[in-house]
Formats: sequence, C-alpha cells, structure tokens
Amino acid sequence: MDDDSRNSQNARKNGLAAKRVITFAKKAKDFTRRAVEGKLVRLEYDQQRVDRYGRVLAYVYRDEDGLFLNAEIIREGFGFSYPYFPFRYAGMFGKYAEEARQNERGLWAVKKR
Repeated sequence: MDDDSRNSQNARKNGLAAKRVITFAKKAKDFTRRAVEGKLVRLEYDQQRVDRYGRVLAYVYRDEDGLFLNAEIIREGFGFSYPYFPFRYAGMFGKYAEEARQNERGLWAVKKR
C-alpha cells in the first residue's frame, strides 16, 4: 500500500478529507526535516523495529534539546496516534492527539470564514 492510500485510509477512519490528510503528511515531512536536518538525533526502539512495509519504527530525540519528535508531530496535529498496536507511548500520544483535536491544531484546524 502506498503512502497516499494509507493517508486516504486514515482520513476515512478520522472523518477527514483525504486531500487534507495528504497535505498534512507532506507538512509533517517538512516539519521533521526542519527539526532534525544537520542535527544529531538519538533513536530509541520499542518492541518492533520494522513494520510490515519495511519502515523503521523508532522514537526520535533531538540531541541538542531532547525534543521528542514523534510526540511533537502528534501534539502539533501533523499526524495520528495509532492505538491499534501496543507501544510504549500509546497513552501519551493518545492524549496529545486528543489535545490537538480539541485545540484545532494541524489536521484538526477549522477553517474560519
């Protein structure tokens, strides 16, 4: 399954337009690049190191200030928390995702007319 298909699937699950989710996937990628490009990072692994699509699963911390990038992406509304599989920070990510929804950040922002 390609990225756009997964994003469209996530859009349906979360009641969002697929175009919006695809747009924010690109924003999340840009945010991530700006946050870590040229900087030292520390990777921390959970129970599974690679998913079924061959992607590395890691928690990313920026060395200079300890920024927990994965959490920041969820907190800012750039992505989703996936509660379908158990992982170390599921509770934290779920809380951040709910706060992003309630505060209308990122994906959850409501267009003002």
